[in-house]
Amino acid sequence: MIEVTKYWLSPTALVPNSPWPLLHYKNVLNKGDDSEACVPIEAWDRFTGNGWEVQWLYRYGQTQDSHFHSGVHECMAVLSGTATIRFGAGDKSEDLDANTTGSAFEAGGVEIEANAGDVFVIPAGVAHKTHNTRPESAFRLLSPGCGRGVEAENPRQALVGLPLTGFTMIGAYPQGSEWDALRGGGDFEAVWRVPKPERDPVFGEAEVEVDVAIIGGGASGSYAAVRLREDFNKTVLVIEKAGKLPAAGRPIDYGVEAYLNRETTIAFFKRFNVGLIDPTLASDIELLLLTKNVDFSTGLPVDVSYGPVDLVGVPVAFLEYTSYAVKYQAWFANGYFQTGDVPDDLLLSFGDFLAKYDLGGSLGILRNLLWLSDALNMPTWFVMSVVGLPQIQAFGLGLIGPSFKWPATYSAETLYERVLDLLGDDVLLGSTVVSSQRSDSGVELTVQTPSGQKTVKAKKLLVAAPPSPNNVGSWDLDDNEALLFGKFSWETLFVGVVQDTGFPSHATGIRNAPNDPSRYYLPHGSFTDAFSKADTGTGADLWTTRVLGVAGLSASEAQTMIYQSLTQMGEAGTYDIASPSLVAFTDHGANAPKVSAADLKDGFYNKLYALQGQRSTYWTGFAWAPDYSSILWDFTETLFPGIISGI
Repeated sequence: MIEVTKYWLSPTALVPNSPWPLLHYKNVLNKGDDSEACVPIEAWDRFTGNGWEVQWLYRYGQTQDSHFHSGVHECMAVLSGTATIRFGAGDKSEDLDANTTGSAFEAGGVEIEANAGDVFVIPAGVAHKTHNTRPESAFRLLSPGCGRGVEAENPRQALVGLPLTGFTMIGAYPQGSEWDALRGGGDFEAVWRVPKPERDPVFGEAEVEVDVAIIGGGASGSYAAVRLREDFNKTVLVIEKAGKLPAAGRPIDYGVEAYLNRETTIAFFKRFNVGLIDPTLASDIELLLLTKNVDFSTGLPVDVSYGPVDLVGVPVAFLEYTSYAVKYQAWFANGYFQTGDVPDDLLLSFGDFLAKYDLGGSLGILRNLLWLSDALNMPTWFVMSVVGLPQIQAFGLGLIGPSFKWPATYSAETLYERVLDLLGDDVLLGSTVVSSQRSDSGVELTVQTPSGQKTVKAKKLLVAAPPSPNNVGSWDLDDNEALLFGKFSWETLFVGVVQDTGFPSHATGIRNAPNDPSRYYLPHGSFTDAFSKADTGTGADLWTTRVLGVAGLSASEAQTMIYQSLTQMGEAGTYDIASPSLVAFTDHGANAPKVSAADLKDGFYNKLYALQGQRSTYWTGFAWAPDYSSILWDFTETLFPGIISGI
């Protein structure tokens, strides 16, 4: 990633300097084969391609007069050697020794060591003086002409083979510009009014203006971008830190495994001509019979018992749990919009809730849907938000069959590849927001991309990335936002695919069941949660797996846990595990945001939702609604009227 440093230089008595920053792009240009010098035609191609005209290539002597250009911005690229360049200060004497090595120059400037590969973009009015060049050489114009254009039948080719010895630089200016050189004086205000170039000479478009900027290109951000651009005719830009949108490039969908059968979901897949099919989910009874319970810490099988007659007691308890999911569904319907006093049941720890209503047997089925690191000790609210009525209905209640939907390709890969193809240049991959300014009149973001920094100006901002501690530092939070986001606690989630496990082919899954009936055989903390047979449609011996953990669990620690679980089962003789390999692995980062029961009771989500629209910003993603793509898409739909209002 290219390092870009900005310097703001104030006016002095002699030089105007500029309201625009001096830009220093470090080590941008490539060096030639077996050479310490950069290739001039690479600079030519880059600058001319971005609308800047190369006018000279000089070898510099030991020093020069400080000067500025009053009517044009300048780009200088170092091709060879090293030198010191003083910016922002005028010479106070005509004696070169005095104003170079002495003190006969103004205060307030900055001296920068310039090396081969560096590029400087110098705004009109910014004084600059190159001195202390190494290796020492005599000053000379190397390009044909007089330094105001490369005068040759083929100017580009004329730069090939020039003797790049000593300290050499190539200079360019916005197309059609003519430069002057002033030591001091002039009309400062006229200099400050020189318009900003349309394109950055190094990276092209340095400033982007859109209707809506979107931070996060996951399920919510991608969906919003497509809807806003295609259906509401708004210009958008998605800023995604990963190098691809979710699931792109996966042969197996080992993260998001199914979608709820909803109109928005069907329409979104249909838009991209991706089919949806019924997955081959096991029925509730099959899950009881074919899922193997193993204590991953010992590798030994565990006789999990949730009641005297599991095949009857478990479904009955599950149906009773379902009745509570129906009772409290209003609190989770496409978001947390319900107002009023939160029911006491939802404030109980999930362990206490199970004990209160004797629902422990429901875990015989619910266990397959719980992706939480310590479900028993969190408020029931956060269990029911992810294993609530929509998920239970989709699961089919074990009576009518599942109504989840899977992509016909057995992966969301095709969907997100087509989303990316559609959005094209309206997505910045591998990019992060490094600073932001948010106000009622709009938003300005500084975005670090793989090719440098861009300024993004937007009328509205949609934040689809989770408000986790690693993300929020650059979001210009106000005190209230920081207070609310600081109440979240987080988990981590890693998912992967394993092959050559030695697991029995008739099993639907191998789940971690610590031999502790008092905790309903639920693991807690950081652990490998389960291995599930991957439905690829090919019969391949592949198993998806997931690791749940406390905040801060690293990817390497998670991978070690997966292998340790397999090793324990092999050493215990439970399964004939030979040489398993992790063939795919993804870090989902911060996951499962929760707050305390006290915060829930105090109206946390009402306060959180009050942030929508403030300072031109809207929020979506799994911190704002139950964590299921289909539900998040429906939640995001509720934001569109506010986002598009006034733009």
